[in-house]
Amino acid sequence: MFVGLAELIIAIPGADNLKAKRSVIRKVIERTRSRFSVAVAETGLQDKWQRAQVGIALVGNQHRMVQSTLDKIIHFIEELYMVSILDVYKDVSVFSVTDSQYHGFDGE
Repeated sequence: MFVGLAELIIAIPGADNLKAKRSVIRKVIERTRSRFSVAVAETGLQDKWQRAQVGIALVGNQHRMVQSTLDKIIHFIEELYMVSILDVYKDVSVFSVTDSQYHGFDGE
């Protein structure tokens, strides 16, 4: 199993208060979740009204597919033209449980 994570630092140019920022961030998160069925949340910079940190997580069975999906998500957010992406951190890691770690789960 491959786990993909992305952290975006974004600017919200039109936000002049926290309420306006949260409205934009909520729309970006909801549209991204709806389009890609991934976990998305505002993970930092909650008190900054023109900046936000957004985390994205997904899992898949192919490294290439997970990496491609992260790239598509970032492009999708850019194409919404609601925010500007200032910085991106992406990582795709392997998560694997060996057969010996399953011992005992099925009553053996």
